[in-house]
Amino acid sequence: MRLPVITLFVVLSLTLVGFWLNRGANKALHEEFRSRVITHAVGPAGSCEGNPLGAGEKRALPQFPYKCGWNYVSSGGGIDVFAYTMPSGQLGWSNCALIVDTNEQQSILIDVFQDVSNTEEMLEGVKNITQKAPIKRVLITHPDFDHFFGTAAIPKPIPIYSSQVVADVVLHANQTKMNQQLFSFAILGSVVSGMLNVIKDIPVVGEHVQPLLKKLIDAIPLKGSTFGRGMAFSFAYLTPFKMSSVDHVRPVDVLLEDVDWKIHGAKLSLVNFRAHSKDDTAVLIPSAGVAIAGDLLFQGVYPLIKYGSTADIIEALDALLADHRIKVFVPGHGPITDRAGVEREKRLWLALQASAKTCFENDEKVDDCVKRFQADAQEKFEERDCEVMLEISYLTDIATLKGERPSEQIFMDRFGKHILSKL
Repeated sequence: MRLPVITLFVVLSLTLVGFWLNRGANKALHEEFRSRVITHAVGPAGSCEGNPLGAGEKRALPQFPYKCGWNYVSSGGGIDVFAYTMPSGQLGWSNCALIVDTNEQQSILIDVFQDVSNTEEMLEGVKNITQKAPIKRVLITHPDFDHFFGTAAIPKPIPIYSSQVVADVVLHANQTKMNQQLFSFAILGSVVSGMLNVIKDIPVVGEHVQPLLKKLIDAIPLKGSTFGRGMAFSFAYLTPFKMSSVDHVRPVDVLLEDVDWKIHGAKLSLVNFRAHSKDDTAVLIPSAGVAIAGDLLFQGVYPLIKYGSTADIIEALDALLADHRIKVFVPGHGPITDRAGVEREKRLWLALQASAKTCFENDEKVDDCVKRFQADAQEKFEERDCEVMLEISYLTDIATLKGERPSEQIFMDRFGKHILSKL
């Protein structure tokens, strides 16, 4: 008699778990839930339209209101420059730009978005220009998913340009089917969050049981593993997007090192640094007075370095400011800004550099230094979003001072930890 009772118990338990899993999955995939649980982008899943502007709205210049869509930026020397901004400007919600040669009637697109869906929406929004001045080149500024995963939306006759480092990352992403792996992680993270919220919704007992389950999940070693970090990271970074639209990433066709960049007879100046990522390229257009900075520059959100140091990023910002003809700057994330905005960013980096150096030399607890600096930054450098990025940048600079080679590991660990604390 004992065996049937055990069997019945196992069957009943599996049935309940299956029901819970099904309810959790359904809840996780519901658009309203996806929007609500993503702390860094609470707007509609799959589009920047309707996303909250966050602190970026306060940093926007009157002539460039922060919005989802295309902005006319500037003209000069036969060149028109346009920029597409994506609120809220946090991870995943990046910007791109279009450089139009009005004489030759052709264009250069700088960066795409994290999914094909948003990239197609962006291209559709500028068709009135590209029908007259077709896109002849696409330049990828650096090897982050939110700047190159959407390249499948670019028709194949149009070549993709990047540095060798970016080309290698894109090749690796295709060989390992990284887009599919990350998408699977994102779905798994969503389902776990959905299951926790199903429990929370149970009247009376849910509010008491859910915290216990969270503590149980916290105790699972999986959370400290690469898999666990990847799941948490992907959940927050990818869930708001239509990653199912990314079935492949287009390989790079031409290396920047092999090209003399000219448009309408004027040379575009490309500056290159290892700071935010493994390899960052910014495009300077002196005749039009514009710099397209990629992720060397953030606005409205705290800036981020993953591979370089504060010294690297300060040098990069100096390079952006070197030509005084350049008055307008298109950041990789956040609203379009001016020279004062870049100078303000530089002051933040200088303050972080000084704080990290003092922390290292005094052998203080790094987490204490980070908290102290975050409080100081909030007071001195205006309200910004995504404070965890400041923490990651601080830890990356400390790693550099220790003589370690910074990697994306700090980013994954801290960002994953931050997201898990929000579930």
